[in-house]
Amino acid sequence: MFPLSYMLASFIRVGRLKVIDADGRTHVFAGTPGPSVTIRLTDRSLYRKLFFNPELHAGEAYTDGRLRFEDSTLRDFLTLFSIKSALTWLLSVAKGVACPIALPKALSTGQPHRPGTEERRPSL
Repeated sequence: MFPLSYMLASFIRVGRLKVIDADGRTHVFAGTPGPSVTIRLTDRSLYRKLFFNPELHAGEAYTDGRLRFEDSTLRDFLTLFSIKSALTWLLSVAKGVACPIALPKALSTGQPHRPGTEERRPSL
């Protein structure tokens, strides 16, 4: 379960995800207190598939019964993973990464751009 466990360890920062693998071993990934979810993977091929395309293969595995929830629900699972997405977005906004891109002066004034007419700043 190596590549998947590495990804989950870096992803879970809030809450707790307990994964019971196809061999019956338990892996726990936890961050600060939050939702707790337990899943059972019944197919070893899911380790690689979920690592490379989790959105596609988690849904397929759930539908096929190869990913099951124990003492938790699909809603709990989605909540756990949406917390990470929301926190990432909020942090990016706080750092200014998600700010709107500044328009070039020509676009913001409606005037055509003429090369060589840019404002030049004196060099220090």
